[in-house]
Amino acid sequence: MQRRIHKLAPLFSLLVIVSLVVSATAFAAGFRDVSGTHWAKEDIQALVAEGVLTGYPDQTFRPNLPVTRAELAAILDKAASLALTPGAASIQFEDVPSNKWYKDSVYAMSSYLEGYTINGKSVFKPEQSATRAETVVAIGRLLGYDADYSLSELTAFKDETEIPASSRPYIAKALSEGVISGYPDRTFQPNRQVTRAQAATMIWKTFAQMRQNTEGKKDGELEPFAGKWRNHELTEYDFTIAFVDESKGLIRFIADGEVSGGPFSYMRRSDTQMELTLLDDPDGPKMRLTLIDHAALQLEYAGSQYRLTKQGS
Repeated sequence: MQRRIHKLAPLFSLLVIVSLVVSATAFAAGFRDVSGTHWAKEDIQALVAEGVLTGYPDQTFRPNLPVTRAELAAILDKAASLALTPGAASIQFEDVPSNKWYKDSVYAMSSYLEGYTINGKSVFKPEQSATRAETVVAIGRLLGYDADYSLSELTAFKDETEIPASSRPYIAKALSEGVISGYPDRTFQPNRQVTRAQAATMIWKTFAQMRQNTEGKKDGELEPFAGKWRNHELTEYDFTIAFVDESKGLIRFIADGEVSGGPFSYMRRSDTQMELTLLDDPDGPKMRLTLIDHAALQLEYAGSQYRLTKQGS
């Protein structure tokens, strides 16, 4: 199979997380500083249940503690179960030593949570607090948000001009999806630090919605195409397919130990067939998916055909 897909690993395993039902009191008693009425309680519970977030030895969660850039990379990395091997990133950061606990997460996320160039050197600033703007951008890039999305959502904020130009379409999209909101004083405060509670809420809301869209808002018509698929004839080629909204989705592709994938747009040809266009390669070959039955799928790509079996079926 031609590898025209850019190497990245979108957030698919979170679909498992958001399918869990967490009781209203499951973890509240475990954290002395997360009350039963805390606004982020349920989001924190869901992510803690899967090990994406953890508390502290003194039985606190510290929801108001700022999240560092290294911690944000690790949270998103765990949430996504990214499996990039060391060295997969093309950039090397001067301030990310090889013996740091966050090294692999920083490099796995470097296409989404970008670093900086200072005096000709690439740095990540791992101990610097993550901002609201860069957190939304990282999530937006992972989900394939449209970089040309309408900015009308931003006009309501008094500090609209303080929102970085490169962040605006991602923030506007996140606002429209309810992933993030502004403050009562009609400000967005893009450079404000993100707390642990805020990070939990943004991640949970994003992927809870992704789960809803994958199942289909009306009749679950997308659900048969979504999930984990495998081709046993081609060295265990694995595909994971999920849908972000009514026009886009994400594909995660593992072949011979290498992780690839990216966002795609799609067009339904019939109830059993759809055509995908990889957004990172819009002029490249299309992927055509045809359902054979509930556990089998035919993939046509670059002139070749592959039969995929749904894992777990």
